[in-house]
Amino acid sequence: MTTRSVSRSRVLVLFTLLASGLAQAAGNPIQTALEQSRDGKHGLTLVVGGRDIALVVTEISGEFVIGKSQQHEQIVVRIDRIDAALK
Repeated sequence: MTTRSVSRSRVLVLFTLLASGLAQAAGNPIQTALEQSRDGKHGLTLVVGGRDIALVVTEISGEFVIGKSQQHEQIVVRIDRIDAALK
């Protein structure tokens, strides 16, 4: 293999990884919003059963999202119960 073909294969691998990551993120926007809140440590409002829950996500654990707010030290919500996520 030449240096040029190695570089092309690396670019192809990086492009494939990037494309698959974008496809996964676009496939589940609620999960993406939860991860952005956790990673960026910024607030998020979840709509669960018609109620608004304001929190900062601290952990995403299997089927639950765990967060905190000014009023509550720990808030646990089942991910499958989330109707919307508002940033």
